[in-house]
Amino acid sequence: MYVHAQNYHEIGLRAGGTSGFTFRTVNPNGSALEGIVGLWDHGVSFTALYEIHFQAFDVNGLNWFYGGGVHVVFYGADYERNTEPSWHSNYPPYVDYGTFGLGLDGTIGIEYKIPEIPITVSFEFKPFIEFISSNNMWFSMDPGLGIRFVF
Repeated sequence: MYVHAQNYHEIGLRAGGTSGFTFRTVNPNGSALEGIVGLWDHGVSFTALYEIHFQAFDVNGLNWFYGGGVHVVFYGADYERNTEPSWHSNYPPYVDYGTFGLGLDGTIGIEYKIPEIPITVSFEFKPFIEFISSNNMWFSMDPGLGIRFVF
């Protein structure tokens, strides 16, 4: 079980399909709320996640986490047809990027808090399904690496 004497917060960066800034607050019982502001060349996304954290492999500071949430994305410019192979791209093939999307997110990962310094590093999968206002839909596993300052 994951237990802390008090709440703590983390702020940092996430690199992956959704890259950007992340803020997380963790409660003493191991539940957490995380917000991600994702940025890329043609839009911005806002993600809210509820997570459960628990100790991994009986190692202090090493924790599994899982959870779910929602996101909204705003596409700021039209984007041409994606010609990359589908396994290589995070973008759906025929999308009017002058629109917005709503999505459902999951998350599962592992995080390590470095004992000597207030830093956490993490690896996660954040699979999501997104419904886009131009009547399109797409799915991504959205793997990511994170680094956060703990305060």
